[in-house]
Amino acid sequence: MKRKTSARRLINSGGGPVIVVNGDTERDYAQPDLDFDRTHRVWKTLVGGTKLSRGFTVEGLTVTYYRRTTQQADTLMQMGRWFGFRPGYRDLVRLYIGREEPMGKSKTVDLHEAFEAICRDEETFRSQLSRYAELVDGKPQVTSAQIPPLMSQHLPWIKPSARNKMFNTELVKIRSPGQWVEPTAYPTSAMDLRHNTEAWRPVLELLDPTPVTLRCRWSGRQLRGRTRHARPRCAARDPMRSEMVSSHPVLAAPGVPRRGG
Repeated sequence: MKRKTSARRLINSGGGPVIVVNGDTERDYAQPDLDFDRTHRVWKTLVGGTKLSRGFTVEGLTVTYYRRTTQQADTLMQMGRWFGFRPGYRDLVRLYIGREEPMGKSKTVDLHEAFEAICRDEETFRSQLSRYAELVDGKPQVTSAQIPPLMSQHLPWIKPSARNKMFNTELVKIRSPGQWVEPTAYPTSAMDLRHNTEAWRPVLELLDPTPVTLRCRWSGRQLRGRTRHARPRCAARDPMRSEMVSSHPVLAAPGVPRRGG
């Protein structure tokens, strides 16, 4: 209760608890309650639009309510005023963000999904820069002029920047030779599903429809009251052949290192 009283007193000190920062005039930035250099601690609620979201630094920002939409990734990233280090009060930072914000006449967007997408775009861009960052004989392997880095776009409706800033860009597709890439989605359109089905049909038609019976015999060695390792012996009998096809994988018990074999 004492802490709440102290917080209320600090918020109400020096004028009203709410300060409007709309950027109409320079006077909005010269308000005494917003002078972070002279005032050690500013306990206020700031309300504003473009100027507050992009051109104003809020020292000690803790709680953010965000609902503004944009279709440019660079603009959206600049609006994320909650990014950055918060030494000493990181546990107090809160973000309330719109999940169904209107954009246009009949469309809504998820701003949480939008920020997640542009963060992934930036990580992909940084990984491309770091690929050739290591120097060879004191010189860079290649320069960005030789191999221009690519900007990814994880959400179709969020462009990297405004159209007038991308007048010389090219839309390209890249592959990842020598790298494992985990798919993050599967096709949903009827055309793509039909194409995949036809591509796999020859393989599926080669499968033997005869059922195969799998029998496993479990054997394990006890050591000091617990299973050290276990080796299941599995055999699948093919009715068209007389021999047995066996496999002997090794399974490690909990707490026991995996053994080769």
